[in-house]
Amino acid sequence: MNDVISLKNFLNIGHYPKFYLKDRKGNFEFFAIGENGSISNFKIHLQGFNGNTDATWEKNIKTTIIPESVIIKKRDGTTFLGYPLPRTEGNNQQSVNTMIEEIGIVPDQTGYSELFSKVQSSIKSGILQKVVLARKHSFKITNSLDIVDLLNFFESNSKDCYIYCICLSPEQYCAGASPERLFKLDKQTIISEAIAGTASKGKEDELASIKNHHENNLVGKHIVERMQQFASNIQISKPFTISPSNVSHLKCEINGIIERQFDFEQLAEFIHPTPAMAGYPQIPSMDFLKQEPFARGLYSGLFGYELNSDKESIVLIRGIFVNKDKLDIYVGSGIVAGSSMADEWNELNNKEQMLLNYINQFKV
Repeated sequence: MNDVISLKNFLNIGHYPKFYLKDRKGNFEFFAIGENGSISNFKIHLQGFNGNTDATWEKNIKTTIIPESVIIKKRDGTTFLGYPLPRTEGNNQQSVNTMIEEIGIVPDQTGYSELFSKVQSSIKSGILQKVVLARKHSFKITNSLDIVDLLNFFESNSKDCYIYCICLSPEQYCAGASPERLFKLDKQTIISEAIAGTASKGKEDELASIKNHHENNLVGKHIVERMQQFASNIQISKPFTISPSNVSHLKCEINGIIERQFDFEQLAEFIHPTPAMAGYPQIPSMDFLKQEPFARGLYSGLFGYELNSDKESIVLIRGIFVNKDKLDIYVGSGIVAGSSMADEWNELNNKEQMLLNYINQFKV
């Protein structure tokens, strides 16, 4: 077995499912193949937004996967786990006359406005303090995307993001660049973060608004409240600005000390979904989001791994989701007291622009 594998060679292996994740600084990445392995010290975790079990993007997934083969690359070397990677050549999912035709946006601006008004009514009544409303932009795709090209695009057009790829089959895959870590457990230290509050790149002064700080504070509050159930010595930083793509956000870093072992699922259940994806408080906001006109599937779900005692999970946002001849992109915005319908709709447009920049080259 070769001691080095490229992303192209990995995606060219005709064996599924396949998983890829690269951290923000390029210090850690893994390639994993298969789902019925016997590796004892590496697991992959995949969970849809609300955790229901189904194998399509339109529903939800919650599963733990033990791959058959894993390659882990770190700055200090490469590690192989499990069986040698299969040698069979398959569809490397390179684009061959890829064509994309727009279907539409759900909800449209009218439908979004109606949901927005319902959120504001719930906030005024005291039931909710925040809800994240999502929007789906759908396209018909003929022939596959070149996933290597897609991932290279994300890496070139993103800063300090996790680059991810999940291929369940040649016709069902997603890839993206997520700025958001749900949690990382390194020995006894658990690290999380609150990313909320958005402004267009170049207009970062807008992040100083009361509305944006309130939105970010609710995410930090939720994570601290949940961490208090299993961690001590919790610390949260002051908000600072990040610019992962064509939009900028407020971010707070949160960490604590865990004094006993928790498995991945327990940590995810404690924290996910945060008000950056659902709302605050969590349970009534999740109940409200049953009114969204589509199932989010993996969008705003989680994707993570366990390696020995280390655990890490990201949130699946800023990606392209393909299922057979359907391609979807999703974006969301947090609605709080003081939010403007027009501003939130424009925020959704800004958030999806990087994704559209890639898609538009194939539009017919």
